[in-house]
Amino acid sequence: MTDDILNAFLDALADALCDRLAARMDADQQTYTAAQLAERYGTSTASIHRMIRAGEFGETLNVGERTQLVTAEGLREFERTHTGPGYTRKERRAPRRASSRPDPGPI
Repeated sequence: MTDDILNAFLDALADALCDRLAARMDADQQTYTAAQLAERYGTSTASIHRMIRAGEFGETLNVGERTQLVTAEGLREFERTHTGPGYTRKERRAPRRASSRPDPGPI
């Protein structure tokens, strides 16, 4: 019984903490530049610009002729759709033996 009460308390505490963190993240920043996203994901700004043009971040805010800002909603959608295992190993076939001649002829 004590474990049930403790688990319920910890679950409520974790939920409250998640709600507070989400509210803080939303209040801190609503838009992101390509440079900020490049630093966040460890890629170049050119790669981020290609992803923006491909529509991977959803609708963006145009703040001039060349500057586009990604919204927090677009960023969350991008991260939701692009999370998961980064590398899945494929089964490899055994290497084929190399021969010096394709057909050695009669022996």
